Amino acid sequence: MDQRSACFRDLATFLKQGKLDRVLIQGKRNSIRNRVLAQSEVMDESDFRSICQQDLFEMYRACDELFFENRLSPFFESREARLRFRFSKRMTRTGGQTTYRKLLEKKGAVQDFEIAISATLLFNTDFESGIVLVAGVPVENRLDALQRILEHELVHLSEMIVWDKSSCAQRRFRTIAGNLFGHRESNHQLVTPAESARRSHNLDIGDPVEFLFEGKRLRGFVNRINRRATVLVPDAKGEPFADGTRYRRYYVPTLQLYKRPAT
Repeated sequence: MDQRSACFRDLATFLKQGKLDRVLIQGKRNSIRNRVLAQSEVMDESDFRSICQQDLFEMYRACDELFFENRLSPFFESREARLRFRFSKRMTRTGGQTTYRKLLEKKGAVQDFEIAISATLLFNTDFESGIVLVAGVPVENRLDALQRILEHELVHLSEMIVWDKSSCAQRRFRTIAGNLFGHRESNHQLVTPAESARRSHNLDIGDPVEFLFEGKRLRGFVNRINRRATVLVPDAKGEPFADGTRYRRYYVPTLQLYKRPAT
């Protein structure tokens, strides 16, 4: 058996049998938080205002060491596999996302993994306004939330390494996440742009609105809310919709929308 096959077997056994108690889990989390804050060049506190990809990578390394006992990193020490991290402003509903692709490049076949974390949700949430749950665990600040999201994504990563696929709706995922990290759920209560618009501007999907566009006042209704609101405005030259009307789409910051009384 070669070294890589041995690593696969070892990780698979660990995922099936590993289990930590709540006190040990919290101790490891505290160590990771303190290490990342001490090493970061941009994060100055748990409710940080700036963060970079290197901070995310360092958090992964600490999690691998303390929770997975360095069972993840050996898979990315050769040319056969690579792991990348990034923050996303486009992810407006999902806290994190792990993707896996098998690529054929000039140097040969490569297993490509990427973990993306939603910067929008992290920075959109006020952690002082009340209890916020991430993965069914209360978080007190932005760094807490980031740790819970990354923990969730590392369960996805480890399953993809061993079994090629991962789903947080399946029992195996829930068991691993519960045993290693004490996670009780697979969702989050971070504030999405839609929820923020609802709280701050009393705007919701379906609301009639008006806005200025190139000096003209247009009227339509909110169809979707991400970083900006998607507003559908009736237009004879627009695209047809199921209700029989043609609409033109406009992408408008919520601050520029004026809610009209329902008719």
